[in-house]
Amino acid sequence: ESYDARPLYLAVSSEDQYAAQSAQSLAESALGEVKLQIFNGAGHGTVMLSREPGLAGSILEWLERFIE
Repeated sequence: ESYDARPLYLAVSSEDQYAAQSAQSLAESALGEVKLQIFNGAGHGTVMLSREPGLAGSILEWLERFIE
């Protein structure tokens, strides 16, 4: 089953193996534009925002592209 043609932004950390594998599968099945970022040592969830300083800005830039 695919995600459809909606834009998709995925950010995961490699040590969260389940999330990383799931994100890769979802990215491969998505029909729309996809941005997948896999970080090393970034933790899980919102911890990633403090461990990867550019992540918040990257998310905002992505969202701004699709706001009408």
